[in-house]
Amino acid sequence: MVKVVLFLGIIVFDLEGVLIDNRERFRRAIRSVDSRAKNIKDLEKNKRARFWSAFMDDKLASELDKVNELALEIWKKRMEEGHKLVILSGTKKEVVMSLIEKLREKSEKMGFKFYPTMIIWRPKGDKRKSHVFKKQKIMEIEKLLNDQILEIHDDDPETVDALKRAGYNAILWVDLKPKF
Repeated sequence: MVKVVLFLGIIVFDLEGVLIDNRERFRRAIRSVDSRAKNIKDLEKNKRARFWSAFMDDKLASELDKVNELALEIWKKRMEEGHKLVILSGTKKEVVMSLIEKLREKSEKMGFKFYPTMIIWRPKGDKRKSHVFKKQKIMEIEKLLNDQILEIHDDDPETVDALKRAGYNAILWVDLKPKF
């Protein structure tokens, strides 16, 4: 007997801040640059590059980042509904691959296999703002997968606003929860 799988649209998930809780890595990276700073805007320009270097450390991501089980449950539900599932991350490949491994391990414990249809990360040297990078990639995803994007889950308000203005159903995540 042949099993037929019917896909019903594309769901896009951001990695950090949605599927992955990277808050401790963020805190550690920012404290390594300036012990008083709470966010990137608190840093002087000359310290921002040092912050990004510390934050984009794949070993630190592997050590400190945790899977967001709520987001992984939503992933599982969308998978069971028959959607194509895509990860679109503004992070470099090494960090993305480390976090994908965490998601695979956790999903196995939750009783399912974690296999995205597509994984996209930021190429080396790409310094575009997140909302610019992700909007371009969203349009490419639709063309490559020849299907419509039904939902986009992201934790960056500027990215969510840009995607909503472009006509997409973008859902903002705040404190690792969707804000509908």
